[in-house]
Amino acid sequence: MGYRTMRIAISDEEMQALNRLALAEYRRPRDQARYILRRVLLDDQPEEKHNGAVSIRQDTHGAVAAIAG
Repeated sequence: MGYRTMRIAISDEEMQALNRLALAEYRRPRDQARYILRRVLLDDQPEEKHNGAVSIRQDTHGAVAAIAG
């Protein structure tokens, strides 16, 4: 499997939320972003949740949210 790098612009508020989720899941923010994208794009459900801190939601229009709690 090959990997590619991409850069995205996110707001300060989005970065703070990503940092909170990453901290709760014991990941680096870049790994958390990849985890969220993988779950949504590939419908990849983890075998084991890392403390149940994040729930990924996608609405009928394709909008995605990672919800802590």
